[in-house]
Amino acid sequence: ENSTIKKLSLSDCNIGVKGLTYLATALSKNNTIIEIDLSRNKIGSRGAALLAEALKDRSTTMKVNLSENKEWGSIGDQGAASIAEALATNPSITKIDLSMNNISSGGAAFI
Repeated sequence: ENSTIKKLSLSDCNIGVKGLTYLATALSKNNTIIEIDLSRNKIGSRGAALLAEALKDRSTTMKVNLSENKEWGSIGDQGAASIAEALATNPSITKIDLSMNNISSGGAAFI
């Protein structure tokens, strides 16, 4: 377990579902990371669900940037619903950016 890395920036790294699978596993085992930037990737709704599952049980304060996944793999309403589940069970998430992800008003209602 890494005890020194606090912020992880993987913005614009072409990360998709396969990458999110590995990242979610690592995040579920590491509580030292308090900020993660996954903006401008190919996360999509499946990737958002994987990340949400990893974030549910974290105890450290988190800031998460998932903005601008719109063009490459939209998180959309389904991904927003998954993220909302994580927010409901993890009060330590203090900030989340989901801008530019093709989330409709219906998807925003989940959040």
